Amino acid sequence: MYLVGRIHEDTSFTANYQDKWNYIYEFYQPNKKGYTPTWDRISISKTGNALTYERILD
Repeated sequence: MYLVGRIHEDTSFTANYQDKWNYIYEFYQPNKKGYTPTWDRISISKTGNALTYERILD
C-alpha cells in the first residue's frame, strides 16, 4: 500500500488489510506544520509468532 500524491493537513486514516504473510493495521495522522506525520504500521505474522510495530518517519 502506497500513498500517492499530496495529503491534506487534516486528513487522517486507518487501514486494515492482509497479504499472503501478514495481517496489517496502519494509522496515519498529520501533525502541526513543520513536524513529521504520525504513521504507524502494526503487522502480525500469519505463520509465525511475531508482531511487528513500525513508526514510519517520512
